[in-house]
Amino acid sequence: MMTELPTIWFVGDSWVFWLESHARAQGDPNLSLPANVEWLGQRGMRWGQLIPLLESQKRLRVAPQVLLIHVGGNDLGFTKGSDLIHRVKYDLALVVALFPGAQVVFSNICERRVWMRGTCDAPGRLNQARSHVNKAVDSYLRDMGMSFVRHTNLRRSMPVFRRDGVHLNPLGNSLLMANIIDVVKLVL
Repeated sequence: MMTELPTIWFVGDSWVFWLESHARAQGDPNLSLPANVEWLGQRGMRWGQLIPLLESQKRLRVAPQVLLIHVGGNDLGFTKGSDLIHRVKYDLALVVALFPGAQVVFSNICERRVWMRGTCDAPGRLNQARSHVNKAVDSYLRDMGMSFVRHTNLRRSMPVFRRDGVHLNPLGNSLLMANIIDVVKLVL
């Protein structure tokens, strides 16, 4: 008897866009997972674009068993951390309602060397805000029975970034991919 592979949607900003490119270049678009990975990476994506994207894709694609979300980094510097935390919590509750039965996994906002805003005057403050957002969201997800991916091996002091200081180089993408695979294997 043949069973269908589960579907994973990987939704997010340019990190998802470039990770897909990296995975395809490695000949591994499904991340070595026993699943069909649907890549929904949008360069420059901000948190407010998540729900509209998911609503539109829900009508076009097979519903996911796992929904992996990596977005929010582009909001830092434009949105107060406390406002972003509130929005993320609210929207993740909407995501659960939109996709009942799906395992929702939040990929933490990662450190960067350069932020879209605030780079020259306060990159450290934005990394502090990032850490605060991640801790609050992780706690919420734990309470809701959802999962999250931490990226403790992707630090701004490490040689994992391209020259732009925002996007990951091949080593960084390999580490990001390994982090995601480890957590998704647990929820499949």
